[in-house]
Amino acid sequence: MDNAALTAALTAALVAALETLLPGNDRFPSARAVGIADRLLTLQHLRPAVETALTRLPSDIATLSAGDKTATLQAWESNDPESFGAFLVAAYSAYYTHPTVLNAVQSATVYAARPPQPEGYALEPFDHTIVAVPRRHRKRWRDA
Repeated sequence: MDNAALTAALTAALVAALETLLPGNDRFPSARAVGIADRLLTLQHLRPAVETALTRLPSDIATLSAGDKTATLQAWESNDPESFGAFLVAAYSAYYTHPTVLNAVQSATVYAARPPQPEGYALEPFDHTIVAVPRRHRKRWRDA
């Protein structure tokens, strides 16, 4: 198999796994619809989890039935929960930070799809009396 064919097969395997994990519904787009596989391949901090996934996924997963795809992912999770968990976190991170998905979350929850600060919640001024007792103690460490 040449390099281009291998890359296509690996990408198809990744897309199939992501579609199984994030199939979408009437409110949320599927992983395929928002291009999560391509996004995962370009986000450097998620690359180790993706590379591991590409070694764990069978190259023919895209041709399997939906039930067999699910069973394949469940077997991976059972046999190697750490690497499966890392892949799942990478997939969710790429999916739930995508602008289209953030808009879907905002529509579904009516909460703004943005970080809570600095525009977020009003906070009361910090009450320094709550740390008064520890501040009175002498330091218990040595300066290096």
